[in-house]
Amino acid sequence: MPSALIWTVRASSAALSKSAPLSDPASSSRLPYGGRDPEARRRAGRKRSRRRSEARRAAGLCIRCGNLPPEEGRAMCEPCREDRRVAKRARHAERRAAGLCVNCAVPAPDGKAYCDPCAKTRSRRRNLEAIVKLRAWRMPGSFEVRRKRLHHRLTK
Repeated sequence: MPSALIWTVRASSAALSKSAPLSDPASSSRLPYGGRDPEARRRAGRKRSRRRSEARRAAGLCIRCGNLPPEEGRAMCEPCREDRRVAKRARHAERRAAGLCVNCAVPAPDGKAYCDPCAKTRSRRRNLEAIVKLRAWRMPGSFEVRRKRLHHRLTK
């Protein structure tokens, strides 16, 4: 039986009865997560991570490492922020060298840094931010309200 069929049969049987062990424990070790539903495991992991972050935030600690308090108005401590910046720079350089969009990793046209959809989104966001800043400059004290509205419009 081809391995794809084994995966389908085992995954569907595991989905039907999550507590029931697989019939052949030796072959289940080849499957991800021991034959359990990978998407369900990912969802559970994300939920666990969200709870951990919320608990750390409530305790006044960095949401990433949980050891140091974050900087004022931030969620992560400076060492964790620096680690993230370094990783982001490395990912950007790798994707750029490979000719991929630095945002979503699909092939970017003509050696550009962004694919067309990401470039359009980035341009729209930058234009709206510039407009909000200009209006905030004209109307002191309203920048935060306009920034929140902008964020709401961009996340729709």
